[in-house]
Amino acid sequence: MIKKHLCPSQIIKKKYDREHKRLIKTCCDAANAIVRIRDKICQRCERSVGKLDVAHVFVKKHLRTRFDLWNLVYLCYDCHQNKWHG
Repeated sequence: MIKKHLCPSQIIKKKYDREHKRLIKTCCDAANAIVRIRDKICQRCERSVGKLDVAHVFVKKHLRTRFDLWNLVYLCYDCHQNKWHG
């Protein structure tokens, strides 16, 4: 069995990737908490009970808009799945 050795640049990249993912998760959690406090109810049907989700108006793959509070909206599960993505 051959062991694969990582060169120093690959080790640094793996460490960077882990830290980058951890930072993105921290930012997501903070942005979600702010939107939950700001909106409190579904912004489409105004329900306040049941499962509520934070949804992105524009896709979240772009970091420029991913944490922009104007790009985040609080929706109930039905509105998020059936009306937002439907």
